[in-house]
Amino acid sequence: ENYSVSAGSVTIRVGDGGLGRSGDGSGNKGKNSLFGSLEAIGGGSGAGMYQNGGSGGSGGGAGYASSGTGGSGTSGQGNSGGNNNGYPGGGGGGAGAAGGDAQAGEIGGNGGNGLAISITGQSIYYAGGGGSGAQTTNGIGGLGGGGNGGGYDGFIPTAGTDGLGGGGGSNRRAGQSSPDGGSGVVIVRVMKPVDLTVDMTGKPSILSDASLQLWLDASHSNSVIKDGFNNVSKWMDLSGK
Repeated sequence: ENYSVSAGSVTIRVGDGGLGRSGDGSGNKGKNSLFGSLEAIGGGSGAGMYQNGGSGGSGGGAGYASSGTGGSGTSGQGNSGGNNNGYPGGGGGGAGAAGGDAQAGEIGGNGGNGLAISITGQSIYYAGGGGSGAQTTNGIGGLGGGGNGGGYDGFIPTAGTDGLGGGGGSNRRAGQSSPDGGSGVVIVRVMKPVDLTVDMTGKPSILSDASLQLWLDASHSNSVIKDGFNNVSKWMDLSGK
């Protein structure tokens, strides 16, 4: 998102991931990240047994052993967590998709995929939801650092990835703890000021036409300024007016 700043200081805060649950309780909500007045809401808490998922930037998945619902996401930032429908827990919501619902046969909900952003010059997924643990098939974490669920058959639930804001996977085994969510990230890309001297040597004779008020030519290197992705970031008027 474009954001204009004036000379001076800007408050930046990177939110910690939510702490995982201890025993059968719910996890903890992630902390918000901040750049000036722009604020990314931390992910909602994953639910413990018989509980609903917590709301947040994206919602936490519903808990095991009830007809619970996933927590709601924040409009423009994330999606809701998955429901359990009386089965294992639902997956956590991601920035790009809702968490998956649990299915019959002890199949845990998958975490919702995060959102791919190219601000660093590479397409990277951020804010994937955590998968739910289950007795038969564990939920898989969503793209963007979401951890996998676990608890049976030797599978250990994994934490969300720091720096991507992924949700932690949940543990299906009663009384067992679940891992933490990943920390957020603040990435600032600054447009570099450019001092440009336009070389008008060899300009077409049409510029002698007094009626010409504006000349923009994408094929002329003196008429465009391009960014690091070869996109035109500024047009330069070659008319001499």
